[in-house]
Amino acid sequence: MNRYLKADFYRIFGRVSRYITLLILFIAFGAFLFAISDGATPYGMVETLTQLVNIAVVPIFGLVEYGVVYSDDLKAKTMQIAIGTGVSRKKVIFTKWLEIVLLTALDLAVFLGIAFVVSMVRGVVFSGEPLRDVLILSGFSLVKLAGAAAITSILLFSTMNATLGMILFIAAAFGILYFLVSAIITIGPLESLHLDQYLFTSLLEAAKSRAVIGTISVPHIVGIIVYLVVFYLIACRAFKKVELEF
Repeated sequence: MNRYLKADFYRIFGRVSRYITLLILFIAFGAFLFAISDGATPYGMVETLTQLVNIAVVPIFGLVEYGVVYSDDLKAKTMQIAIGTGVSRKKVIFTKWLEIVLLTALDLAVFLGIAFVVSMVRGVVFSGEPLRDVLILSGFSLVKLAGAAAITSILLFSTMNATLGMILFIAAAFGILYFLVSAIITIGPLESLHLDQYLFTSLLEAAKSRAVIGTISVPHIVGIIVYLVVFYLIACRAFKKVELEF
């Protein structure tokens, strides 16, 4: 799997168009943050920055990385080549998921570096509790992205269609899927069951709230991990039944 991961990263990091896209996004997000941060306090800046990260930064960077990880791969059929050389389908699924998470985490780290510089220029220095809150909340945004990538892998590896996968990824990463599912399970007779509290995003939000106040919610974290594992196992089963064209 390590060789497959390295080979994929070599292909991805060699794409000039990816760097151009990321550069444009870094400049755009940095300029936007600069424009809205005039006169901000450290805690006000934390709220602004984390909302930006959760609503736009992580989902958009994740979408960019989705394109280079899946769309280009399916067109070139490098995934089939890897399987033909002995890489198991289970490893392919996990590697692709890991690539999106790691690449988005790298993009997020660069953005946070830019954000801290912009904040310093605006007279806001992150340290102590504000810095801790930014890192915690940004980390949970990345976990949300990991969940979106995991559930997307089910559709993608069962259809081998990057476009369908991208639609689901957008719906999951931007919270549209959570809104639709929670709306369905909170109407009629299902409302009294309060099933929405068991959704992936609900567990994530609960764990995040606990983390911000300095506690760890083991049940919520376990629930998040269970979701990721279940998504992975379903994707593996779905991909196992797919006949690949070489």
